[in-house]
This record gives sequence, structure tokens and C-alpha cells, in this order.
Amino acid sequence: MIIRPYAFFGEPGNNPGDLLVEMGARALELPFEDTFLIGTPWIYDQCQTSYKYQWLTEQKPQGRFIALGIGSSFPLGWTAETHIKSLPKDQRDFLKGIWGQFDIIAVRDTVAQDWLRMLDIQSHIIPCPSVLTSVGDGPYRPGSKIFVGNFDKTEMANDAVYLEYQRGAYTEGDVESLFRFIGSHETIISDRVHSVVPFANKRRCAIVPVDSRHQTATVLGIQIYPKCSDLKQTRFVETRKRYQDLIRQ
Repeated sequence: MIIRPYAFFGEPGNNPGDLLVEMGARALELPFEDTFLIGTPWIYDQCQTSYKYQWLTEQKPQGRFIALGIGSSFPLGWTAETHIKSLPKDQRDFLKGIWGQFDIIAVRDTVAQDWLRMLDIQSHIIPCPSVLTSVGDGPYRPGSKIFVGNFDKTEMANDAVYLEYQRGAYTEGDVESLFRFIGSHETIISDRVHSVVPFANKRRCAIVPVDSRHQTATVLGIQIYPKCSDLKQTRFVETRKRYQDLIRQ
């Protein structure tokens, strides 16, 4: 059973990236007797006061409780230690209780792993489940380039396509068509991690860092713009097996 994070409630598909993470997780053929929390940044400043954490305290998982694709979202330059040491003891204890209820946790960036380690919670770093989707399997136009996100167009290549990636602008049925359009370009440059991660082993990609979420891309070998990764640099191989071995342990 997959329980959808609070962010899904009331606005179905309000974040295409979250839906891609769930699509990738479902491709793993997860065991029905366990409960899975899938993706979206759960680790960020003031996360302990968010509705998401209140919602999480109300869940009643069946079987094992397993979290996949858990990520951080801190300002660039912040560390796990910066955040954890700023918290009062009661808030640290609350967070430790939340994450201590999980039997298995897989994170998608090193900041998230360090943050959990400081709470004495073990986790495993594995690329985001969204790399397991098939959205990038279609054809692309050689030499084409797209920038996805929020950019000063005067600083970007004049021959590129621009696409604004907005929360709340898509429904679940739109997601595959959205990413088919993104994937129809040979080179993808974005400040939105899920505009590049699903294409890590299929296109030339670059990530523009805006916060710690960019590590979701760099752990796969995707380069930081203006550098651009190619297929030889990605570390997609064995991701599916690593998830399956982790869940079966």
C-alpha cells in the first residue's frame, strides 16, 4: 500500500515531480502487505511544524513501514548539522520518533542521509525512484535544447526552448505528456530536479542548483550547469535491483 503525502491532498498532481516518484516506485512492484511513503522533500527548515508531519503522525501502517525517495530541501550552504543543532531537544525527539517508526528508509541525497544520521536513524542512499519511469523512452530531436524552470532568458542560449514548470499547473493525466515534451529534446537543463532525473541515462542533462534538492540529480552523475552530463557519466545501472534487494531484506 502506498500512502500519498499530504502535498497530494486537495490538489491532485500539484507537483509533477511527486507523481513521477510514485510512478517509479510502482514500477518496483512493491509488496502489497507493506506500507510505503514515497518521495517529496520531507527534510527542510521547520519541517517539524508542517501539516505533513502532523498527517504522518496519524497514519496507521500495515506490515512494514518503508520510506523511499526521501529528500532534503535546505538553502545552499546549509548542512544537516546546521539544522539539527538549531532545534530544541523536544523537536529533535519528535523528529526522531517520526522517522524511528520506519523499518526501512531510502534517501535520495547525502544531506538527507546526514540529517537522519544525526537523529541516530539509519538510511540507505539510492537514486530517486523517478529514474525507473519510462517517460524518457521516446524519440528526441538531435541538437535540440530545452531550459525548464525559472531562468533569465537573456543569459541563456538563443536557440533553446523555454518551459516554465509550475506547481498546481498539471493534473495527473498531464504528467506523461509534459515529460514527453521535455524528453523530445536532446539536452535538458533545469533547476527542477525531476525535469532531469528521469532522463539521466537517456539524454544530456544539467542541473541548476537552487537548494540541496540538486543533489537528487548529482548523485546520478548529472552535472551542474554550465557543464552537461552524458550517458557515460550516469549511475543508473542497478538502481532497480538495489531497491528490490533493500525491500526484500
